[in-house]
Amino acid sequence: MCTELVLRYMDKPVVSRMEMSFEESLDFPAVTICNLNMLKRKTLRQKRLRQVILGLEKRRLHREMGKPEQRVNTTNTNTTEESIQQHIQTMESSRKESLLSKARNSGEREILSNVGFDSSSFETKFLDKILKSIPEHHLSKIGHGLDEMLKHCRWSTFSCTKGSLRGLWRHFWHWKYGNCYIFNSGVAQDGRKLPVMKIDRAGPYSGLEMDIFIDQGQYTSLTDEAGVRVVLTDQTRMPFPFDEGFSVPTGFSTSVGVRKRYIKRVDPYLNNSCVDENRTEMETHNIYRDKYHMNYSFQACRMSCLATKQVEVCNCSEPRFPDNSSACFSSQQNECIRQVKAKFTRTGLDCVAKCPQPCLENTFRYTFQVLAGQRHSMQ
Repeated sequence: MCTELVLRYMDKPVVSRMEMSFEESLDFPAVTICNLNMLKRKTLRQKRLRQVILGLEKRRLHREMGKPEQRVNTTNTNTTEESIQQHIQTMESSRKESLLSKARNSGEREILSNVGFDSSSFETKFLDKILKSIPEHHLSKIGHGLDEMLKHCRWSTFSCTKGSLRGLWRHFWHWKYGNCYIFNSGVAQDGRKLPVMKIDRAGPYSGLEMDIFIDQGQYTSLTDEAGVRVVLTDQTRMPFPFDEGFSVPTGFSTSVGVRKRYIKRVDPYLNNSCVDENRTEMETHNIYRDKYHMNYSFQACRMSCLATKQVEVCNCSEPRFPDNSSACFSSQQNECIRQVKAKFTRTGLDCVAKCPQPCLENTFRYTFQVLAGQRHSMQ
């Protein structure tokens, strides 16, 4: 009997239990919205940025029309025509090497050695690198503003475009979508705690309803779709619109039904299999907590860890990371980033040990109904 107990203990068994319950009152989720277009055409007054975007648009237009691909005209800027073309070729070469490194044998490598590239993808990646070198407070001025996007906003029976609830919106700059805005995040721009809205009944009249003006006439042709990106998260958790969430198309009324799932993990052997979000010693540095005052989350911790590794090893980082490092332009830097990402995929570096799952976590599942109409609501 004692031997069986010892063996069972050494196996460290895992038990999962699921329960369903109904609560009288729940915290309404934090709702993030981002226009799918990053930069408004009429506000592109920064000469270098405007010329690069117009040049990339011209390249894409010529390619779609079947004409010879044009070089980007960057006269009187710090980026020459030759260097732009070289940067794009460097990214293509790095991406091809990354693909070939995953080949399991010489036969697969030979098959993959003659891959073609989608030029527009690399042009977008190049633009992302250019934008990383521009301060965010400058970029936010040429993105879509909240007041011009929100034509109507109602939470329960209260307006969220004016009065006290207008102060429950906060802003952050996203590398892919530009200006993003969070409603009911529970934390202000400067880190102050804000009240969290609660709901005590289901249905569209108890949720969030918005009329959103996307201003499609100001889209650049580098944006492939029109609409809004939406992410639902727990309060004080960093949203990642490109990796999670859903897109809402323009011209339709979209209703989103939300179900909240509460996850509680235990750490019976005290081996840090999960972490209390209040235990800051688990994270010596987190770019999302330091910059946006967000609490611990598994994804934010891993992304911050990867960004830190890239800066330490390559002295630069990818555009998706909101740190103060520079973008990676040289072939040596791109190869360095490729190797760091490959190690992160294979072994997790030391980010796995640094970033356990949270012991307490709220997630959201949702269902959609899209109809021809005017308003977008969340229940």
